[in-house]
Amino acid sequence: MKRVYWVIPETIAGRCGPEMAPWDCWDLHAGGIKAIVSLTEPDDETKIRDAEIEHLPLYFPAMLLMSE
Repeated sequence: MKRVYWVIPETIAGRCGPEMAPWDCWDLHAGGIKAIVSLTEPDDETKIRDAEIEHLPLYFPAMLLMSE
């Protein structure tokens, strides 16, 4: 799994969204990811569901996610 950063090993991880770095949902699932919390709209929510990953959308306006 590329660009996954474990906060608590094998329990909680972080990663930039697919807009910044494309992801493969089946690769995430194979690596132990069982749920995704999205702060921005995902590229294709169907891909997340098809990979048997739970999805919790908590969308924020883009201006709140950017820093200068």
